Amino acid sequence: MKTHLASLAVLATSLLASCSGPGVVSEPFVRADFAVFDDYEGTTSNPSSSFDLDYTTPRLAFGVMRYQSAQPKGRAEFLIGAAKFEPDAGSDIDGVELGAGGRVFFATRRPGIRPFVSGHVIATAFDELASGVNLGTHLGLGLGLGVEYDVSPGIAVDAGLDYQFPITAAPTGTSDADFEVEGVALRIGIVIAL
Repeated sequence: MKTHLASLAVLATSLLASCSGPGVVSEPFVRADFAVFDDYEGTTSNPSSSFDLDYTTPRLAFGVMRYQSAQPKGRAEFLIGAAKFEPDAGSDIDGVELGAGGRVFFATRRPGIRPFVSGHVIATAFDELASGVNLGTHLGLGLGLGVEYDVSPGIAVDAGLDYQFPITAAPTGTSDADFEVEGVALRIGIVIAL
């Protein structure tokens, strides 16, 4: 976990550095994306078991994009998502995702194309299962990379691959069992400047 938090600290430092200094301009935006491919796994501690999960979620984010000397540097954002985890057997696991983080862009020679690395802390509040078990809230760290592409002034499409690591498991309140999710997702989306 220390390694994951250290990675987030480095990303946050880079993002803050890119968002300050002379010639910096802020532009508000909204962003939406959807997971089109995933490889997620759920784990319980008591009894100890792992199982595949089909993960889907639409996410909506809002925040500010920073430019320095007219060059895009990064995004700082908050997000909300409606998560659904479908195991191979048993009831679906629904939840609400709340997160904060951002993106740091890399300079390219082609205007309108922005490769990025991203980092978000994601809290997922799970709904109560049909069996009556309350899974509680799970905290994870998502690290990823991707690219944005401007399709018209103020509008961009994006694609990114991120991996979510568990930070804290969700206490289920049942026989001291904890539940956590971990996995990779490919997301596509759209960004609109306001």
